[in-house]
Amino acid sequence: MTIYVERGPSKKIPTSAQSLWVYTKYYDELFVNKMKLFPIRFYDPDKKQWELPLSALNLVRKNFTGLVFKGEVELTKRFNSLEEYEAYLATLSLPPGVNFDFKTQPDPHQLEFFIEMLGRDRVILGDPPGLGKTKMYLDVFEYRRQAKGYEKALFICKSKHKENMGKEIRTHTNSDYLIVDGPENKRLDIMRKYFREDIPYLLISYEMAAHHEKHLKSLARTMGFDAVILDEFTKIKNWGSYRRRKDNKPHITIQITNLIETINPQILILGSGTPMTKDPTDLYAPLRLVGAEKRNYYHFRNHFCLVDSWGRVVGTKNREELISILSEVMIRRPKELLKLEEPRITYMPVKMTPEQARLYEAAKKGIKEQLKGTKIKGASRLALITRLRQITTDPFLVDSDIKGIKEQVLEELLEETVEEAGEKSIVYSIYREETTRLRQKLSRYNPAYIDGRSKNPMEEVERLQNDPNTKILIGSLLATMESFTLTEANHIYLIDMSWLVTDNEQAIGRVQRRGQKRPVHVVVLYCENTIDERVLEILEKDASLITEVIGGAQSVKLTKEVEDYLLS
Repeated sequence: MTIYVERGPSKKIPTSAQSLWVYTKYYDELFVNKMKLFPIRFYDPDKKQWELPLSALNLVRKNFTGLVFKGEVELTKRFNSLEEYEAYLATLSLPPGVNFDFKTQPDPHQLEFFIEMLGRDRVILGDPPGLGKTKMYLDVFEYRRQAKGYEKALFICKSKHKENMGKEIRTHTNSDYLIVDGPENKRLDIMRKYFREDIPYLLISYEMAAHHEKHLKSLARTMGFDAVILDEFTKIKNWGSYRRRKDNKPHITIQITNLIETINPQILILGSGTPMTKDPTDLYAPLRLVGAEKRNYYHFRNHFCLVDSWGRVVGTKNREELISILSEVMIRRPKELLKLEEPRITYMPVKMTPEQARLYEAAKKGIKEQLKGTKIKGASRLALITRLRQITTDPFLVDSDIKGIKEQVLEELLEETVEEAGEKSIVYSIYREETTRLRQKLSRYNPAYIDGRSKNPMEEVERLQNDPNTKILIGSLLATMESFTLTEANHIYLIDMSWLVTDNEQAIGRVQRRGQKRPVHVVVLYCENTIDERVLEILEKDASLITEVIGGAQSVKLTKEVEDYLLS
């Protein structure tokens, strides 16, 4: 049996202007039955051909023999080196007939994305931090406004990043925007104003978009959103969560997904530097939104994940198929395009004071006793172990008057970099109580400060970037790790680290990014012979073990093996 494969215009698949068309000259029942096994496939009775996404090419090769390829089927560009890719980028220019005046000149990789989006309406932009994703979103929509008459764009981002996104709009476009913020009545007035006036961008946080789902759907019905942009879409990764909000509405992931599916915009861009932080289920909502996944969540999870008897994800499977699907809908380029030196990371061991060491050993012994033979599970077990991490960070976090060694070492390091070398620094901790304490302790440096409660984090960023009297920024790692540009600093001090490798990388990426003109130095402080060393070893040697400790923002899974290791 001969099976023909060719590339042609899409009919039913929205992720690309082109699809694979697969067919035989004569009816074959075995061929038809195999085609029905493809997760995304449509039969066209007029052409008597099956339509598949371009990403299914490897699966077609795997499942069939006797293939005949008609024309250029595989147009994906492959490069043997970064230099070869950069040489290709240098040849790019706007296609004939495409006229657009960029307000800010795009870098070659940004121009590549712009050109790619001339033929796409749905995409996941997975570029690493620092490659300028926001400009790429905006250039695509601004061109569509000019060329196709698009008028309205819904821009959803994390709550603390709205002001920064507004700044980006002012920098890269000549368009106006409104930010949905403030008390309930004010937010409703802002949406009414957006409806009445010729304002292209509506900026709103994920939480507020979920809260105002009904009002946004009403706007979509009456005026329509031509585009939807989701920045840091990992906010909507927990599809499988059963947790509901206090108002008994579904999880935010389901609300946002339903909202976008109702809007059904002409163009949808989902951006994140870390598309998957935990397991393949992180990708279900994004793949569903761009039209690459038609199964329900549980079929998707069971197809790509190994699941235990409790329904918990413990591993992955069918990775090649998932990579194939992603390759069609996601664009991700190497961070090396920035031409920055790799950050110089120093792991600095410090020895606890005798008092701090005694406190630590007593706490460890007590925790082992508590866990022995008890039915304490999940988050409660992790909370006990986290107490040890708090002691190594600063005994103050466990209501002790004992002075922590890290604080003393930090002050010495800041004297060298800030007072003697005159270079600005960032200080991170995962504990808000610690950053609050350091803010007071290090007040002589006039620190900028960001944590999860900061109302105007962009003002703090501006202080670090532009005020010569602001020598340092102290930040809660999780609140500061995304969207901000902190390139005036070139020293980073991590008092402790997140359980997730991607969080730590993102935090460093605030400094190691476009606009950084000096080498970046990172110092990680850790206490010798403590849980700090265990966490570092897990992060360095086997990052996959972290998924056994942290099962996402809303759930925690701690295996006996990892627990014993952390307490050793």
